[in-house]
Amino acid sequence: MLRHDYWLCQYFSISEILQKAPAKYGRAFLHTETDADDLVYFILHQLDVIKQATDKLYAYLSRKSDEQREDRLRPEL
Repeated sequence: MLRHDYWLCQYFSISEILQKAPAKYGRAFLHTETDADDLVYFILHQLDVIKQATDKLYAYLSRKSDEQREDRLRPEL
């Protein structure tokens, strides 16, 4: 994705998601191997992982934005 200038992907991590559910990755790979090398299973799994990672990034950015907004509204002592 980085090679094709999807710059946002450099800010999210899929490894944490894959580590939490290694069996899902394995099943997607196994389905591909046992169904005449049909990559649909694996691609759908990877797209789901990317969506989860993107959602986590947006949640993090939203949380940080809220924190900064609160800090700006907080009176200085």
